[in-house]
Amino acid sequence: MWPVPTWSFVAIDKDGQRVRVPRLLPETADQQRRYADALLRREHREAESARRKQGRIAAAARENSETANL
Repeated sequence: MWPVPTWSFVAIDKDGQRVRVPRLLPETADQQRRYADALLRREHREAESARRKQGRIAAAARENSETANL
């Protein structure tokens, strides 16, 4: 599996201090559709990640039980 790059962006003021940024609010119908689609993609990505993690845990458990029975 390839490593997945993670990006974090931090807003800073003129003195280099972190500042809060207002939440994104999609305004047009197209922006709202794209925002909703992005949320669905995120949910699917998280569900797939959880499913794969459970598969790895189950495979490790099977491997451990097989080696314990030797």
